[in-house]
Amino acid sequence: MDLLLIINGRIEKLVSVHNLNINNLEVVKIDEKDLAKPKKILKILKSKKFNNVYFACIENDLQRFHFFMFLYSLLSFRWKASIIDELGNKKIFSIIKFFLLNLPMFVIETILSFFVIVYYKIKIPILKWKLKIH
Repeated sequence: MDLLLIINGRIEKLVSVHNLNINNLEVVKIDEKDLAKPKKILKILKSKKFNNVYFACIENDLQRFHFFMFLYSLLSFRWKASIIDELGNKKIFSIIKFFLLNLPMFVIETILSFFVIVYYKIKIPILKWKLKIH
């Protein structure tokens, strides 16, 4: 049995493009907001013994939260997981790639976002002050 978590997209298109067996699928419709609820996603992933887990969307390049989808796969010990889209693209979960590429990139993005926030928290009051003087 495989698990298909549909974030957005049409099941018929996803099944036909990726040659999935509809009789061997458990389909669960989730929302992007649900990806911010780890308990809910992990409960779904751990509910049964699934051979493959697919997170499905319309287009991979436009889908956010790839890191979290793979993180949930890691935390639920679902090694055969991937993110698929209606265009036939597939991003396969790899533990090595997760720890050597995805996790460091996530940490770097978090740190840089923090610095941008701090920079503008300082800069905007200074700009307001300069505008008041002139």
